[in-house]
Amino acid sequence: MKFNLIYLLPVLFFLGACGSPEPEAETEKKDEEVSIEENYEQGVPDPAHTAKNALDYYGAYEGIVVPCEDCDNVLMRINLFEDDTYRLRRTFLGESDEVHEDTGDFFWDDAGFKITFENIDPPNQFFVAEHRLMLLDEDGERVKNEEGDPYYLAKRR
Repeated sequence: MKFNLIYLLPVLFFLGACGSPEPEAETEKKDEEVSIEENYEQGVPDPAHTAKNALDYYGAYEGIVVPCEDCDNVLMRINLFEDDTYRLRRTFLGESDEVHEDTGDFFWDDAGFKITFENIDPPNQFFVAEHRLMLLDEDGERVKNEEGDPYYLAKRR
């Protein structure tokens, strides 16, 4: 039996057409992915991409925030626990070294991006982002410094 190349060409053509998808499809998919913060800022109500259900937000956060009438800065340390409780420790720098501690429950806004601490006076709201909490004012807007950057607490590892 003689092997003829004419019979092999259609088989090779068929197998070549069944190859894997082009790498471009993967890059298009990556371009479509949106961060938690971008999802919030764009006002996209995508319940799969909220801070509440997509981030590992439990843990310890720390940062220095400036909004203080009677002191230089406020050192804030926050622990968020899995039972939706918090521990907030504040040191009013330039006033005293005394640590003011508050504990209680926190709850999420309906969109799943902001948390509010119960049992303390404002500012008691934070926007939850990846590895940080951004301080919010009484209206839920980000508190910003003179350069326009938001005050935030970084997650400690």
